[in-house]
Amino acid sequence: MKTVSTYVITLFLIGQCLAQNPSTADIETVMLSTRDLITHAADQYPSEQSQQLLLLINTNDSKFNSNERFYIQQGIKLLLKRSLPSDKLAIGTYGTSNKIILPFTEVSNTLFIETAIHKLLSENIKSNDEDGIDKAYQLMLTSISPENHNKVIMLRSDTNNLSSVAANQSSNSAVSKNENNENDSKEQQVKSTDDKKIGGAIILTALSLLPEILEVIKD
Repeated sequence: MKTVSTYVITLFLIGQCLAQNPSTADIETVMLSTRDLITHAADQYPSEQSQQLLLLINTNDSKFNSNERFYIQQGIKLLLKRSLPSDKLAIGTYGTSNKIILPFTEVSNTLFIETAIHKLLSENIKSNDEDGIDKAYQLMLTSISPENHNKVIMLRSDTNNLSSVAANQSSNSAVSKNENNENDSKEQQVKSTDDKKIGGAIILTALSLLPEILEVIKD
């Protein structure tokens, strides 16, 4: 009888420990490319439930390129605009740089958040051997609340994708030149047109989503 009672008490204590110590099962994780952050903010917010969001951004170079800076900056702006003042946001990095840029901060504290974003996008990215993903989830676990929707939004860099596209375009141009004897000036025109298309796609992606995105960019 004593053994059964001890077993029941042990199970109860384990249950209490699990209840008091949240796990990653209580955290929703979403992975997006940097260019998809604007769409995600437009589609998913505002939400009736209080939000605690950790934006985890991939770094793989000495600095973010102009495309990445645009998507990250405007995506976060729209995310803040569509969040409740009491919602909380944290920002971390993983990859080449692994650190917490912004601890959980209420969305109403716009100056503190904007300062962190400026620091993120302007400073040189230094390589280190830490684990940014582990850091981020540890921060989330220590701050998790059952009243909030706890979410980690992982942003992967578009740099590799753009490099792959550029490499394919270059290869195709070379094949086309050999087969059709195209001259150099025509190849330059094609390349220029492709570059304009990529640049134009950045603006069209942002402007075609919601009228309020226009207000965010103008600010």
